[in-house]
Amino acid sequence: MTGSILQISLSPGGVPKRPVGEALLSPLGFEGDGSDSPIISVPFKTLAPYKVKQYTEEAVRTVSKPVHSGLFIDPLDAAAFTKTIEMALAGGAAGVSIFDAGAMNAERWALFAKAVAR
Repeated sequence: MTGSILQISLSPGGVPKRPVGEALLSPLGFEGDGSDSPIISVPFKTLAPYKVKQYTEEAVRTVSKPVHSGLFIDPLDAAAFTKTIEMALAGGAAGVSIFDAGAMNAERWALFAKAVAR
Protein backbone atom coordinates (compact mmCIF):
# COMPACT_ATOMS: atom_id res chain seq x y z
CA MET A 1 0.00 0.00 0.00
CA THR A 2 1.33 3.44 -0.90
CA GLY A 3 -0.01 6.92 -0.44
CA SER A 4 0.69 10.45 0.64
CA ILE A 5 -0.26 12.20 3.84
CA LEU A 6 -1.59 15.62 2.97
CA GLN A 7 -2.56 16.73 6.47
CA ILE A 8 -2.98 15.46 10.01
CA SER A 9 -5.49 17.25 12.21
CA LEU A 10 -5.78 16.71 15.96
CA SER A 11 -7.93 17.86 18.85
CA PRO A 12 -7.69 17.26 22.59
CA GLY A 13 -11.29 16.05 22.34
CA GLY A 14 -14.00 16.20 19.72
CA VAL A 15 -14.11 18.85 17.02
CA PRO A 16 -12.81 21.07 15.59
CA LYS A 17 -9.61 19.29 14.71
CA ARG A 18 -6.72 21.57 13.79
CA PRO A 19 -3.82 20.85 11.41
CA VAL A 20 -0.47 20.02 13.05
CA GLY A 21 3.04 20.05 11.66
CA GLU A 22 3.93 16.64 13.03
CA ALA A 23 2.36 13.87 15.11
CA LEU A 24 3.38 10.61 16.74
CA LEU A 25 1.28 7.59 15.74
CA SER A 26 0.91 4.62 18.09
CA PRO A 27 -1.40 1.57 17.92
CA LEU A 28 -3.92 3.66 19.88
CA GLY A 29 -3.95 6.54 17.42
CA PHE A 30 -2.20 9.89 17.23
CA GLU A 31 -0.79 11.22 20.50
CA GLY A 32 -2.54 14.42 21.50
CA ASP A 33 -5.76 13.50 19.73
CA GLY A 34 -8.40 13.00 22.39
CA SER A 35 -11.88 11.60 22.28
CA ASP A 36 -14.55 10.41 24.68
CA SER A 37 -14.47 7.09 22.85
CA PRO A 38 -11.20 6.22 21.12
CA ILE A 39 -11.41 4.73 17.65
CA ILE A 40 -8.78 2.19 16.68
CA SER A 41 -8.21 2.48 12.96
CA VAL A 42 -5.60 0.43 11.15
CA PRO A 43 -5.30 -0.42 7.45
CA PHE A 44 -7.38 -3.57 7.96
CA LYS A 45 -7.05 -4.67 4.36
CA THR A 46 -3.46 -5.57 5.27
CA LEU A 47 -4.40 -7.41 8.46
CA ALA A 48 -5.94 -10.79 9.11
CA PRO A 49 -9.18 -10.48 11.16
CA TYR A 50 -7.49 -12.01 14.24
CA LYS A 51 -5.05 -9.06 14.17
CA VAL A 52 -8.02 -6.69 14.38
CA LYS A 53 -9.02 -8.57 17.53
CA GLN A 54 -5.47 -8.30 18.89
CA TYR A 55 -5.27 -4.52 18.29
CA THR A 56 -8.70 -4.03 19.85
CA GLU A 57 -7.80 -6.11 22.93
CA GLU A 58 -4.61 -4.07 23.36
CA ALA A 59 -6.57 -0.82 23.16
CA VAL A 60 -9.20 -2.03 25.63
CA ARG A 61 -6.43 -2.95 28.11
CA THR A 62 -4.67 0.38 27.64
CA VAL A 63 -7.52 2.92 27.49
CA SER A 64 -9.87 3.63 30.37
CA LYS A 65 -12.74 4.53 28.02
CA PRO A 66 -14.90 2.50 25.63
CA VAL A 67 -13.03 1.65 22.43
CA HIS A 68 -14.51 1.57 18.93
CA SER A 69 -12.76 -0.19 16.05
CA GLY A 70 -12.66 1.83 12.85
CA LEU A 71 -13.04 -0.16 9.65
CA PHE A 72 -12.13 1.03 6.18
CA ILE A 73 -14.42 -1.42 4.43
CA ASP A 74 -14.02 -0.77 0.72
CA PRO A 75 -11.38 -3.44 0.01
CA LEU A 76 -13.05 -6.16 2.12
CA ASP A 77 -15.14 -8.89 0.54
CA ALA A 78 -18.31 -10.04 2.34
CA ALA A 79 -16.60 -12.78 4.38
CA ALA A 80 -13.68 -10.58 5.47
CA PHE A 81 -16.06 -7.70 6.25
CA THR A 82 -18.18 -9.90 8.55
CA LYS A 83 -15.19 -11.62 10.19
CA THR A 84 -13.43 -8.29 10.83
CA ILE A 85 -16.50 -6.88 12.61
CA GLU A 86 -16.84 -10.09 14.65
CA MET A 87 -13.16 -9.98 15.65
CA ALA A 88 -13.35 -6.31 16.68
CA LEU A 89 -16.33 -7.05 18.93
CA ALA A 90 -14.72 -10.24 20.26
CA GLY A 91 -11.68 -8.12 21.15
CA GLY A 92 -13.85 -5.98 23.41
CA ALA A 93 -14.82 -3.10 21.11
CA ALA A 94 -17.79 -1.13 22.40
CA GLY A 95 -18.71 -0.56 18.77
CA VAL A 96 -17.52 -0.39 15.21
CA SER A 97 -17.11 2.75 13.10
CA ILE A 98 -17.37 2.42 9.33
CA PHE A 99 -15.08 4.55 7.18
CA ASP A 100 -15.90 5.00 3.50
CA ALA A 101 -19.60 4.56 4.12
CA GLY A 102 -20.08 5.19 0.40
CA ALA A 103 -18.86 1.63 -0.14
CA MET A 104 -21.78 0.34 1.95
CA ASN A 105 -24.62 -1.21 0.01
CA ALA A 106 -27.74 -3.15 1.02
CA GLU A 107 -25.80 -6.42 1.27
CA ARG A 108 -23.10 -4.91 3.50
CA TRP A 109 -25.66 -3.18 5.73
CA ALA A 110 -27.42 -6.54 6.19
CA LEU A 111 -24.10 -8.23 7.01
CA PHE A 112 -23.25 -5.41 9.41
CA ALA A 113 -26.60 -5.68 11.22
CA LYS A 114 -26.21 -9.45 11.56
CA ALA A 115 -22.60 -9.23 12.80
CA VAL A 116 -23.26 -6.59 15.47
CA ALA A 117 -26.43 -8.36 16.69
CA ARG A 118 -24.48 -11.43 17.83
